[in-house]
Amino acid sequence: MRSLLKHIPAGSSIPLNNPFAVSVSLPTLSDVIKYEEGDAAFLESMETGYPRFFTHRYVRLYLQHIREQHRVPEDRQLIPVNSYNAVCRVQELLGSPVAHIRAGRWYCIVTAQDDPDAGRISHIIRNCGFLISSRALAVYLHELHILPQLYHEDTAPYDQGETIIREVLASSYQTQPEHVLLTNSGMNALYAGIRALCEKAAGERQIVRMGHCYIDTLELLERCASSVYVHKDIHELQELELYLQQHAQHIALVFIESVSNPLLQVADLPALYRLCRQFDIPLLVDATFSPGFIATVYQHADVIVESLTKFASGHADMLAGSIVTVNTDVLTIADCLPYREAPAIYDTVRLALEIKDYRSRLEKVSHNTKLLTAYFRQFSHIIENIYVASGSDAYARIRKDALEPGLISLVFRDDLSLYYDRLPVAKGPSLGTDFTLVMPYVYLAHYEACKDEKAYAELLQAGLNKNMIRISVGTEPIKEITGAFDAVLTNPG
Repeated sequence: MRSLLKHIPAGSSIPLNNPFAVSVSLPTLSDVIKYEEGDAAFLESMETGYPRFFTHRYVRLYLQHIREQHRVPEDRQLIPVNSYNAVCRVQELLGSPVAHIRAGRWYCIVTAQDDPDAGRISHIIRNCGFLISSRALAVYLHELHILPQLYHEDTAPYDQGETIIREVLASSYQTQPEHVLLTNSGMNALYAGIRALCEKAAGERQIVRMGHCYIDTLELLERCASSVYVHKDIHELQELELYLQQHAQHIALVFIESVSNPLLQVADLPALYRLCRQFDIPLLVDATFSPGFIATVYQHADVIVESLTKFASGHADMLAGSIVTVNTDVLTIADCLPYREAPAIYDTVRLALEIKDYRSRLEKVSHNTKLLTAYFRQFSHIIENIYVASGSDAYARIRKDALEPGLISLVFRDDLSLYYDRLPVAKGPSLGTDFTLVMPYVYLAHYEACKDEKAYAELLQAGLNKNMIRISVGTEPIKEITGAFDAVLTNPG
């Protein structure tokens, strides 16, 4: 593994020189703000970005080709989607038909450049994971001689990719491979699971959301449900029980992140599942942060979704997701298929190679997380709060083999830029990488709220502080990781 414990120029792909990288270097808060503000010069300098928020250069080449091939005038906008099924789902969620064309192996929605629905369409595609694979696009563009050569990378055999992935995930979640469904992204896995459960519910389709969630997850829940009830305190189950007693007949599912992002809170999952069973309400768990190799989430859920982009891949070079139907009396793979976007085979065979090291990667990261947490505790004069999953009784109830999620969130007492800007590590979006990756979570996930006093006050009430970084702990030697933080913590400047 090439060390990324160093300063990386702004806009560089993370991993370096990889056209399929899903992270990008944002080494200073100034760079983060330029990115969030849509600074044209900065965006143009970016080699890549997180695919749901950044238009990949292969996508731009593809759209230019389609525009020329179909003679689409410049006053029309092309919005690519992965399949005809995705076009139909966009129309359904938008509530109106959309013009579209078959564009090579995929589809493009066509709108006026100033169409007010264009933004909504793009948000739906982003929320539901209707994206085109950059690897599949690379092959397509190469066949058309638009892309001179393909990026070389090792893969599993093409006829074994999906089988390998499903077998590893079945081992992780103690189930059978036929109960595992692969999707083209974590968000599509979540969308397909939620939609399938909502469709099976009779009458009103309310979703109970446990605690704070990632912002795109919040939007997706609202898109799929007739209403969303937010149970803010994930540790208070008596109040939840009273609510379920009164409204169970209208509830399609209960949703929870285990562990939560970015505060790494853990609910009493066994107790929550018993409560859901009592009222015959499905429990859907996003286990991206605590997959089955390190936690027994599969014993306390009906349906599990996971973003395989994260720890399962470990290399930050693809989007992928999975649905595990733990309780087939509640949901089956067949129920999810109408809403699922299949992964491209080129991504599948790459992930199949990476996922073979899934368990050992989690073990190394867990070991480093424990040591790094102890290291940070000596800097209480600089660090106001340290958030980790371990240490809570709730996590102890689902913990396996003394392992813990490889994530730490820190809140600094002083302005974040004093530390973030000088930290010699990879800094950008995503997590679960085999290299240490730091993200200024609130700036990237809630930037607009950071500029609004009232909205930011609400974030603070939820425990989200602008001076927070989320650290995805890597597999590097622990002394190298602490050495990188020494540079700023022992000499604040």
